[in-house]
Amino acid sequence: MNQEALIKASMLENQIKETEQHAEFISSQIAELKALEENILSLEESEETTLSSLGNGIYIKSKPEEKNLFVSIGAGIMVKKTSEETKKIIEKQISRLSSFEEQLSLQLQSGYAQLNEIIQIIESQKQQTI
Repeated sequence: MNQEALIKASMLENQIKETEQHAEFISSQIAELKALEENILSLEESEETTLSSLGNGIYIKSKPEEKNLFVSIGAGIMVKKTSEETKKIIEKQISRLSSFEEQLSLQLQSGYAQLNEIIQIIESQKQQTI
């Protein structure tokens, strides 16, 4: 039984680590979306020249000619959206990710509880053999 419990604990520990990695990724995605929301807000308020990222640490000075944004909807297709529409899209994404983050948190709590039970079983078995 002790060997079986150790195997089960090891498998559970791997699942917990994987879930923690997913939770960290989701958390970073939420942070990126919140930063994007802030950038859109500052763009709305700014009439001045700003630095726009072209990617990979390369920027260009630009001045927004219009307040509409172009949002990728996949497959290389872009649609024109107002900043308000774009913020609503971002808020929905944050909401979905936050919900998923909560589910992962519950899975982690359950995993920790199961792992603690297995550890207690192993320790009680050790005490009985002494």
